[in-house]
Amino acid sequence: MHRLMEDAMEFETKLVKILLEAGILAGEYQWQQDAEHIFQGLFAMRPDAEEPFIGLALTKIMANASGEAVRILRDEALRVHPDSALLQAYLALALKQAGNIHESENLARGIVAAGKDAAAVRFASAVLDEGV
Repeated sequence: MHRLMEDAMEFETKLVKILLEAGILAGEYQWQQDAEHIFQGLFAMRPDAEEPFIGLALTKIMANASGEAVRILRDEALRVHPDSALLQAYLALALKQAGNIHESENLARGIVAAGKDAAAVRFASAVLDEGV
């Protein structure tokens, strides 16, 4: 029984990863409604996860709706995960894409200086270095 539970958890983890990739691909192809449906499904599967917020925000950025990405990250994602450096790093990207360069740079510099989350630091550094 223990092995069956491990297999089910591994399957769910792989499924979440596949759905995240599918949602981002849908966003890249400008299939906004499909991407949003995928991410809503991920919210239902993992209501405590950060990734659906990130994916949804990225699809908005790809659709030239960076202001909406800022709103999603600031008003929704960071209310659920207020201490998430990774969500803050994606907010820095969305702010940059929305033309709020000064606010984006300040946020990204703060993430780098804090150094709490290696992935967030790398992403914030890329935002600062124009790598994203």
